[in-house]
Amino acid sequence: MNLHDRSASVIWHSAFKANGSVLFGTSCGTNDSGLTNVSTVDSGNGYVHAVALSGLAPATTYYYATVSGTTDDNGGVCYQFTTLPASELPPPAVASGRVMTGPTCSSPVTSGIVSVTDSQGGVASLPNETDIGSPTSAAPGGYAVPFSPTAAADSSGYRQATPGDAVTITIDTGVARASTKATWSGASTVLSMPTLCLPVPGAPRLQTAVGGVRQISVSWQPPTYAGGSAISGYRVTVANGSGGVIYAAAATATSATVTGLKNGATYSVFVRALNTTGAGNHSATMQATTFSVPTAPQTLQGSASDSQVNLSWLPPASNGGTALTSYTVRVKVGGVTQATYSGLNPATICSSGTCRYTVSGLTNGTNYAFFVNAVNAVGAGPSASVSSKPHAGP
Repeated sequence: MNLHDRSASVIWHSAFKANGSVLFGTSCGTNDSGLTNVSTVDSGNGYVHAVALSGLAPATTYYYATVSGTTDDNGGVCYQFTTLPASELPPPAVASGRVMTGPTCSSPVTSGIVSVTDSQGGVASLPNETDIGSPTSAAPGGYAVPFSPTAAADSSGYRQATPGDAVTITIDTGVARASTKATWSGASTVLSMPTLCLPVPGAPRLQTAVGGVRQISVSWQPPTYAGGSAISGYRVTVANGSGGVIYAAAATATSATVTGLKNGATYSVFVRALNTTGAGNHSATMQATTFSVPTAPQTLQGSASDSQVNLSWLPPASNGGTALTSYTVRVKVGGVTQATYSGLNPATICSSGTCRYTVSGLTNGTNYAFFVNAVNAVGAGPSASVSSKPHAGP
């Protein structure tokens, strides 16, 4: 899946040749009934489908299901994605070897070769090629290119210019090249060229995005094209519909750990390279989920005997993304805590997939409530509970 702020594209394989479409919406509903929008149809009648979704809202979570022919591939289950924040729109694509033009520029081209030609084989300037400098008062916000035509074709074959010629002024910096058009009035004059900015970098190559405790670790490779100047740093964006973090990394960095996130949340992650002109195109987007607390232990049971209760349970269905560190057992009577046993090591109390712990020193005939929580690096998850009454005799 490719994500932007107001659009996304979904790619999938079907089990049979068919046209493809996507149902999507901001809620799933029962058996994906909340997917009220229908995409355009990929009519390729093949196994591989690519469908673009447009008109989306920035930083918004959407649910979707793919349809091959008339078959709902998801079986009523929804997938989901979150569009990028509007503040992190990717800039217009800048191909390698091109420059950007504009009325102002924080990093203008300050050296290069200027040539002046037209559509009929070229006209001569004196000199035909000249070094450019910084913007001058003769061309506010741009470059002043002196131009005086030859009286006749020169030895290089350039023809004589005539009044009203539409000429093209080209600046070649060695790493970038751009052109603009002007009209020669018939006299020696100064032709204006808009200020050129050195190119921004290409897109970094995002390698990994891995969730942790309130953090996501990101790694990338530098872009193959650094732009018109050296890379000065990277901007790592980790965001979802509830907010996010923009992390500044050094020019030599190829990894970063972005902290301050919410646990148990899914984030979109991408990276941009920076140079003196600005931020380049963003990398491909990955999604990563931070760790959460474990779910409750499963099938908790209590077997009572004389002055004690033997508890047994299965580990939680989800450890929250990171290994369990311990279990906690609480004993209550009438809602009042009588004892707490924390730091119970899973390696010690669990064997062959079942965990066991015996609570002793209890009063026979008293009804006890037992609560068991699994704990990981994030914290304690919800508890499972069972009641049991110890008794004397068999």
